[in-house]
Amino acid sequence: GDAYDHALLQEEINRLRARGLIMGAQIVTQPGRAKDRVKVSLMAQDAPQKWYPAFTVTYLPGEGAVLLLQLSSPNLLGKGIRFRGSSWLSEQRRLFDLSVALPAVLNPLDDLTIEVHNRDQTKPRAAAKTQGGSLTYGRSIDRKRRFSVFASVGADRVTLTCNAAAELGDDCPADPFYAVSGALGGSYDDRDSGLLGTRGQRVSLRLDLEPMTQASGLSFSAQRLQPLPFGFRARAKLGARQLFEQPMPHKVLYAGGPGTLRGFYSYAVSPNQSAPFPNLPTGGDRMIHAALELGYGLNSVFEPFVF
Repeated sequence: GDAYDHALLQEEINRLRARGLIMGAQIVTQPGRAKDRVKVSLMAQDAPQKWYPAFTVTYLPGEGAVLLLQLSSPNLLGKGIRFRGSSWLSEQRRLFDLSVALPAVLNPLDDLTIEVHNRDQTKPRAAAKTQGGSLTYGRSIDRKRRFSVFASVGADRVTLTCNAAAELGDDCPADPFYAVSGALGGSYDDRDSGLLGTRGQRVSLRLDLEPMTQASGLSFSAQRLQPLPFGFRARAKLGARQLFEQPMPHKVLYAGGPGTLRGFYSYAVSPNQSAPFPNLPTGGDRMIHAALELGYGLNSVFEPFVF
């Protein structure tokens, strides 16, 4: 009963193809019951269930060699269920994540994600081992899937070991403890689909609630993808986070590394302790970071870039 929107239908085809759910699709139109009516059918070829293994080896300053292993399937059981398992192994962090996303649980435009993880991270002030999981429900609030909101709840078993060189006042519990967390957020995203996006922007705002680790805070992020002449493309990123109080040692904010500032040591962009160990980063409760990247896509998978 809606007015025909060819661009919206084509967008949906591209989205399904980018997620690996269909191989191809064709729009078929026929005359409707009245002169000003048309019957539109979408003929789509289902994608077979496939498993996609991948691995990368990267050298990061301050972390040494990093091995990332991944196994994913965008169409588990032929139901559009997305599965992803990943492991990140380095000197500073050992992470294992497993997530399953179920589409259209309550509404055709929603998504329910179940995730479990086992993480071992060494930061300047404390090493933390966490085992736990989370449940996230997200939903697009417009037909073009540009605006979306989400809510999440999770729980972790946390074991902390404080760095003996850190300043006095760091308080690491002697025994493991359990921490419950939650999050609310929303975003606008009109980037094109695909492994390497070429155009569009994404803006998001997120509220984290972590009272047991004193790490509740507000996060903002923005990204712009811009195609340039001669096959070049640019990416601009801006991020900011503000915590509401001084967090526990393993939740203190640092910058550096591939997640925030490429070319800097992970957890190294930070105020430093003045004494007795003047080179020890102390971290903080707020952070702003920005990045600009210029790349050239060799094909749909490989893209060298400078930053």
